[in-house]
Amino acid sequence: MLKNYFKTAWRNLTQNKVSSIINISGLAIGMAVSFMLLLYVYNEFSFDKYHPNDSRLYQVFKNQPRNGEIKTKDILPRPLAETLIKDFPEVEETARTSETMSAVIGMGSKALKVQVIAADPAFLQLFKFDFLSGSKRSALNDASSIVLTESTAKALFGSNNPVGQVLKYNNNFPLKITAVIKDHPQNSSFSFKVLIPWDGFMNQQPWLKEIGWDNYAFHTFVLLKQGANVQSVNNKVHDLIGNYLPADKEIKLFVYPFSKLHLYGEFKAGVSAGGNIEYVRLFLILAVGILLIACINFMNLSTARSEKRAREVGIRKAIGARRLSLVKQFMSESVLMALVAFGIALILMIVLLPLFRQMMHIQLSLPYNNLWAWALALDITLFTGLVSGCYPALFLSSFNPVKVLKGQTGLSKGTIRPRQVLVVLQFTFTVSLILGSIFIYKQLAYIGERPVGYTRNGLIEMPSDGALYDKFESFRRDAIDAGAITEGAATSEPITLLNSASWKNYWPGQLPGEDKIPIDAIGVTYHFIDTYQLKLTEGRDLDMSRPSDSTAIILNEAAVKLMRLKDPIGTKVKWMDIDRTVIGVVKDFVWGSPYEPVKPTIIGF
Repeated sequence: MLKNYFKTAWRNLTQNKVSSIINISGLAIGMAVSFMLLLYVYNEFSFDKYHPNDSRLYQVFKNQPRNGEIKTKDILPRPLAETLIKDFPEVEETARTSETMSAVIGMGSKALKVQVIAADPAFLQLFKFDFLSGSKRSALNDASSIVLTESTAKALFGSNNPVGQVLKYNNNFPLKITAVIKDHPQNSSFSFKVLIPWDGFMNQQPWLKEIGWDNYAFHTFVLLKQGANVQSVNNKVHDLIGNYLPADKEIKLFVYPFSKLHLYGEFKAGVSAGGNIEYVRLFLILAVGILLIACINFMNLSTARSEKRAREVGIRKAIGARRLSLVKQFMSESVLMALVAFGIALILMIVLLPLFRQMMHIQLSLPYNNLWAWALALDITLFTGLVSGCYPALFLSSFNPVKVLKGQTGLSKGTIRPRQVLVVLQFTFTVSLILGSIFIYKQLAYIGERPVGYTRNGLIEMPSDGALYDKFESFRRDAIDAGAITEGAATSEPITLLNSASWKNYWPGQLPGEDKIPIDAIGVTYHFIDTYQLKLTEGRDLDMSRPSDSTAIILNEAAVKLMRLKDPIGTKVKWMDIDRTVIGVVKDFVWGSPYEPVKPTIIGF
């Protein structure tokens, strides 16, 4: 019987080629767009959930009062990890990592600039990394070892196994390759290409061994024991900083599930307030809405042919066909059309996916080897076919055979038909989608055109690698003499990322407790103002001909407002434990995210 339904359905499709092509193509386009959006949603929901210990993996964060708000950060003191595993029985293992660094690695004439992090050996036990060669348990045990990702190893050694080879790290430190791991999956928060041991990192910068609880520069991850109560752990670690550093007792710690950070990594007032989940929900709504529009369009096109199909229904009923069999027949047609549309949608996805990846700035690929994904796609296709065909099937099968054969459908002109309701719903959602897209575009355009306070045209940033860090001034003069640049300066942070702040700053008229307010800080060389074309409202730029400028600073307007300085030029401010003199004030400029307001900033050496 089912075979006969599909056979009849195929005959009807081939006999009505134009209407079938229009119906199927509309459904295919809707399914293709919807499936691509669902692919993005799936990728986001699966982020960092591939680690075997996912449910017990946490990252430590700190809440710190700042300008009347609570700021949440994940940079913490070096001794924290050791204290957690020593004093807290709920903690099974801990691992520290550095911030991601840029470094040059090479052997002989081959060299690469790569993203590097330093980590404790336990880092490889906490998280899942697929080892192509080498041992997970011993890869980071030696301070002079180094672990490469697959793509990095191929770039340097081709198809040869590099384990045992010695690389130069930053042209200074020889490190032996102990393992090669697979590149990170697309749904991973990790982006490093090279991993070096924590002890080796400490040896490269011996001063790091001396820093204690008052230096916040590292990430700390914890693996809780089975059955550990997270709330109990948070209660215990809450005041941990104050126990070791009373001056920072206002800083409070908590642990947060690592796999939730990608979607819920935005914190307000010290608690999770969403994040990427907002975009995921929006895309999920769009996917369902677009698929619903395609289904409604299918219903409307199918019922639009009701007059032509009415005689068929009348004749079938006249010769004894039951309504249920007619419903099954029409549902079979819609399911068949949905399956054909699914095949076309796959072709469209293959063609459009590169463009979608480029638009979203995310690496997405069709899960060809994932049986669950295929099963889900087929389920959605069958569901789409059933939803699309339910109303046409019920509508067409309801015709009275006597009236139909007399040329009457039995519908009164004065009544509101379900088809009219569907059209209104379709256009309502379409208009809402268009208006929402325009609103989002306008918001992004506003951010893109927001005045940043410096000249972007012709401004180029490059990392200070190798000898450039120590010999920048020589490089600057040579580049100017060669006509390559008009001016240059070195800064501690890229212009798109401001991640440095200082506290325990003192200024005249300071109120009690204001020394604990973190103020953004930018380390610069001479010629900074001229290079970025910042607008001075008072004073001057740092000047190489004035030796006293080695202890001078420049404030932005937000910092002057915070310090309540009526005549800032010449004011003495204690910054970085050194008495400084304010020599200039610049108009507020965007340094970091354009989505955030300009913050008080100190500029100096």
